[in-house]
Amino acid sequence: MKLHKRIPMRLEDQDYEVQVLYDNASICAVPFYHNHPHNSFRHQISIPKKVDVVQLLETEAVDWLIEMAKEDILEKRGDNLTQILQKITCDKK
Repeated sequence: MKLHKRIPMRLEDQDYEVQVLYDNASICAVPFYHNHPHNSFRHQISIPKKVDVVQLLETEAVDWLIEMAKEDILEKRGDNLTQILQKITCDKK
């Protein structure tokens, strides 16, 4: 996937960013921390073949994806998911 843009944000003295990535079939907004995906969440638009992806990148639809990825960071959904996954992993032992 190609990088369209990075949107930096700061929470509790930590630097994060949302990266907007795309190819001919989809556009994704992904939260990142220290240049690695921050959690398992991805927000994606699947693109019909007849739609120009470059044109779609400049619409409010991509802004919605960005806002969802920002909310994942602000609401600490990745941290909460990690705790849930660790608990489930420990329960299996």
